[in-house]
Amino acid sequence: MEQDKGQDPPSPLWILWGMMTGSVFFYGAVGYFLRKSGVIAPSVELLSLLMPAFLLLAAVEAMALFLVFQKFVVRKVTYSSYSILRWTLAESIGIYGLILFVLGGSRLIFGGFLGGSLLLNLVMMPSAEDRDRFDSLKANS
Repeated sequence: MEQDKGQDPPSPLWILWGMMTGSVFFYGAVGYFLRKSGVIAPSVELLSLLMPAFLLLAAVEAMALFLVFQKFVVRKVTYSSYSILRWTLAESIGIYGLILFVLGGSRLIFGGFLGGSLLLNLVMMPSAEDRDRFDSLKANS
C-alpha cells in the first residue's frame, strides 16, 4: 500500500480517513438524539470525576500526536500505519465527548471534544505533503 515520494496517498487511506472523520459527525448525531429523546440521565458524581480525566487524556493524546509520534513512532511503522494510528487517537477524543455528554455534560463540552477531534483529523488529512513530511521524519530519526 506504500507509494513513492510525492504521490497522493492510496485510496484505502482516503476511505479510512473519511470514515473516521465522518464518525465524529455520527457521535454528534447520537448525542443530539439521545439528549433530545430524554434517554440521558445526568450523573453528576461520575461526570465530575471523568471530566478532568478526559480533558487531561485528550490533551495528552493531542500532544502525543505531534511530539511522540513524530519522534518515536515514525521510526517503526509505515506511512499507512502511522496515519491510521494518528486518526484513531484523534477520533477517540470525540468518543470522550460523547461519553461525557451521555453522562449529562453540557453541549459546549460535547462540541469542544467533537471540534477538537474533527480539527485534528483535518490537520492529519492524507496528502502528498503529509507523506513527504512522514518520509522526512523517518529519514531523520
